[in-house]
Amino acid sequence: MEEIRSAGTPCQKWYRSEWFERWVLSLLVVNIVVQIFPSHVRTVRDDPTPGNWMLLMLSGLTLMVSTAYMVRLWVTHLTATTPAEAVAPQAIPEHDIHAAIAAASDRIAAIKLLRDKHPTLGLVPAKNLIDAHTNP
Repeated sequence: MEEIRSAGTPCQKWYRSEWFERWVLSLLVVNIVVQIFPSHVRTVRDDPTPGNWMLLMLSGLTLMVSTAYMVRLWVTHLTATTPAEAVAPQAIPEHDIHAAIAAASDRIAAIKLLRDKHPTLGLVPAKNLIDAHTNP
C-alpha cells in the first residue's frame, strides 16, 4: 500500500487513501439513490419482465451494501480519536505507587491498580515503578 520515495520516506497513492474511498463511495451511493434506482423502478413499472425485476433487486442490493459500507467508513472516520500520550513514570506521584502496593495482595495486582489509576502508563514502566518501591 505504501510506496517509497527516492529519499526513503513512505508516501501513499491518492487513490488508496481512506479519504478517497469515503468520498467516492458516498458519491456512488448518491448516484444510485438519485439516478439508478429510480430508473430501475420506472422500468419495472412500465415493463415488469423478470429481467427488469432482477435489475431492480440487484440495484437495491448494491444500494444497501454500499450504504452500509459507506456508513461504516464515515463512523470509523468521525469517531477516530488520537491515542492519549503515555505518562512518564517520573510523573506518577509516590503516594499513588505506595497506595497501589498497600492495597494489593501481590506484585501483579499492584501493577494493575497503578495502571487503573494511570491508564496511559505502560506495563513495563508500571512494573518497574512497583519493583523499585517494593525492593529497596
